[in-house]
Amino acid sequence: MLIKVARAGQVIGEHTVEALRVHIRNQSVLPTDHYWHEGMSGWELISSRTNWGDASATRAAGSTRSRGRVLDYSLAASRGVIAADDGRRYEFSGSEWRAQGVMPVAGVGVEFVPSGGLATAVYPSRATPSGPTGSAGKKQSAGCLKIGLIVFGSIMAFGFVAAVIFPAIAAVKHRALDETDAEAVCERAVELSGMGNSKSRQRDMNEARRLFLLAGKMGNPKAYFWLGCLSSQTAWPWQDKVECWKWLTLAERLGDPKTAGLARSIKETVSEPDYWETMGPLTSAEKAEGERRAARYAAGER
Repeated sequence: MLIKVARAGQVIGEHTVEALRVHIRNQSVLPTDHYWHEGMSGWELISSRTNWGDASATRAAGSTRSRGRVLDYSLAASRGVIAADDGRRYEFSGSEWRAQGVMPVAGVGVEFVPSGGLATAVYPSRATPSGPTGSAGKKQSAGCLKIGLIVFGSIMAFGFVAAVIFPAIAAVKHRALDETDAEAVCERAVELSGMGNSKSRQRDMNEARRLFLLAGKMGNPKAYFWLGCLSSQTAWPWQDKVECWKWLTLAERLGDPKTAGLARSIKETVSEPDYWETMGPLTSAEKAEGERRAARYAAGER
């Protein structure tokens, strides 16, 4: 029997039981990795099994996992808090979030390895890394875990950290906004849209949209990117498939390599047949119209 091993959503090896024991002993396979073999209904943590057959494996399995729910997560700070089922609270950093395509927003069920007052190796509950059942992760992120989560998970995967996306948000909040500064305008729009902090008390969707559009008129590709992401969400009052494609196309064509890469990633996500739910799949005609609108916008028709 061959056993597949996955880490951070990617299959990293396929081993016999004997070979896997060696990898566990050498710590090239970690307790926080997942495994799967034929006959299993889903992927499980290496640490969930204690009968790998030798003392090393048993020690590796000693890091037991706990369950709970995310109470809050701030993208700007890249930190969050988990309320565990045992009644305790654990802090975790964005670097400990192990799932690509899903963001640890409030309410998401998680599994993690406690380490003092910190949560490490945090996965969404019943997460399935890419492998024999590779589509499960995407299916799990449908509904309430829509593109607002997917995009932030992609940001983390690309290494596009808060310092790049949200420079000086705190400073911008507490001073008068210079509306001739495209970067500052985009930062304020991010804050007002609630993206910078899931508990932001300064949300103002109308003002956020006005500022994003203003930053876009000044040629800020990040504004295009955020408008594309927001246009795909039901919480955004101006949800629109064609506009979503238009803004993401502009971000892809005019943004720096990281922004362009993120835009391409999101375009793949919104192209999935079941993404838009009751609005129906994004059609070729809608994509073509979005491309035309992007071309007109880039030509100055705004």
